[in-house]
Amino acid sequence: MRRDPRAERAARVTQTKSEPRKKPPFLPGVLAIAFGVPVIFWLKFGTINGYALATTGFLLLLVFAIEFIPKLNQKYGAELEADRVERRWYDQFGIVWLLAIPFAPLLGWVIQTTATIGLQNWRWIFGLRGFVCVVLPLASVLTLLRYVRGRAAPYALLILLVGTAFPVSTGISAALDFVRGPRWESVEIVSLERVTMIVNSHHTPTTIVSATLSDGRVLEANAAAVTLRTGAKRALILQHSGIILALE
Repeated sequence: MRRDPRAERAARVTQTKSEPRKKPPFLPGVLAIAFGVPVIFWLKFGTINGYALATTGFLLLLVFAIEFIPKLNQKYGAELEADRVERRWYDQFGIVWLLAIPFAPLLGWVIQTTATIGLQNWRWIFGLRGFVCVVLPLASVLTLLRYVRGRAAPYALLILLVGTAFPVSTGISAALDFVRGPRWESVEIVSLERVTMIVNSHHTPTTIVSATLSDGRVLEANAAAVTLRTGAKRALILQHSGIILALE
């Protein structure tokens, strides 16, 4: 008996469509992000700073969410459906919270790096960054807390906590400096070094100067706003951000 080639092709297509798509392996993906993202920052910018760690944490959050949220929905979906919360107008702020997770740190970074921080503008720069990265996520996440209930509450709280911590961690220093302001301090500058950025495999100097103090601290200043010199000085410093605003 001869086989019908068209019937065999149709059977293979049907079998392929019925097979579920395989997800990328979970553990290798986590390890690739945990080690790969800091390495990329090191190769690109020559440093692993808070932005690198925050970006790594955010990507890990996405991976864990993709892996576990469907499982949690299968386990607790019926319970949450029976205990549904009535929607209110302020629930729209939940969208603001979700958008603030990736975009608030990026916007805060753009605000601070595109402006020359000096005595005349530091307050509005740090105030704007503190509002975008700290106030906005914390205020908007409050509207989501009433959805945290039932046996899924610990998992929901963990997601809200980690998601809020990402933008807040990138802007808390600016927020604290905005509230407390700069402080004059007697310091001794031991060495100065121009901060460089790796562009097209070449070290390109920036306008930022790194100052190492005798007590071991490393502060930064914008050479376009402050002229730094070694020796004993009095410096006006934003303590939490480690930025020198003036020198005398």
